[in-house]
Amino acid sequence: MPRSPAFAVKTQDRKGLDHSIYSSIDSFLKPLKGTSRRLQVVSTVLANETQLLQRIFYKGKNQHRSALFWRRAAEIRRYSERLRDIDLADFVFRLRCSFFGEDALRNLNVLKGAWTLCPDVESLTRAQERCTEAQALLAKFQARTMDAYNSFSISIQTGAFIQILLVLAAITARMNSIAQEYEEIIGSLLQSIRQLKAALERTAVGEIYRAQPFTGASLQEIVQSPSKSTACSFMEELMIVDPPTVAKVEAMFPESQAPIEVVSSNEATKKKDRSLGMASTGNSTQRLAQKSHPPKEQKQKRPAKEKKRRRDEIDDIFGLF
Repeated sequence: MPRSPAFAVKTQDRKGLDHSIYSSIDSFLKPLKGTSRRLQVVSTVLANETQLLQRIFYKGKNQHRSALFWRRAAEIRRYSERLRDIDLADFVFRLRCSFFGEDALRNLNVLKGAWTLCPDVESLTRAQERCTEAQALLAKFQARTMDAYNSFSISIQTGAFIQILLVLAAITARMNSIAQEYEEIIGSLLQSIRQLKAALERTAVGEIYRAQPFTGASLQEIVQSPSKSTACSFMEELMIVDPPTVAKVEAMFPESQAPIEVVSSNEATKKKDRSLGMASTGNSTQRLAQKSHPPKEQKQKRPAKEKKRRRDEIDDIFGLF
């Protein structure tokens, strides 16, 4: 199976980056050195186990071709070759050297200096995809090695071909441990790549925002514009907003026009209800006043009784006749 192509990285100069991203790159490079060394050790162990499995496979291929345990051995061999062809150690090494330039691939002393370059977001995305593919392969490899180990353990109980079965079981157990180590390393590397990618994306968005400032006209220019469509659109934007209180916008129209008062629908309803309430209150007060003060025409004066004059002695004398 052909090897995976070498990982190509597009870089950008350090001077073109924002200073806020420097700390994120330093945090990414610090554990990357240890990650690269761990992968080189694990890759060497995997290569040795794969080479040993290759010898056993070609030696007993003709004799055990039809056996069930041999199919398991062929499957483990196929997965180990695929994992070796990915060459994760070379991938991480090239990713690390991309921060120091192409000279770092030939001279390791360059890696001791300060970084001068940084991969772009596209390169980090491809690196993230390769790590994700490696994780999927490692998960399958772990499952296959576990199944093969169980199959070899059961076949040993029969007593046939016990020596070759013991060797295959030992190789399978070591490959399962290698797959677990790979998965742990790739998991931490993938997390670091995601963090650096997110930091670069945030910086890129900030640069775009600063490079394109707001160029729209001010409120005064919009209002004083002779175009009716612009004024209408501005008024529509004002009417969309429904503040809880009355918002007065004193627009700078020509002197012949009065300032505009924008009233929300809620406030208009409240004013209408208030005016109706005042009108009803005035009517009821007027009715009460009319009831408490009846008209003067309805009042009839009673006739006063005539007072009798007091009779004196002369009246008594003449009253007899």
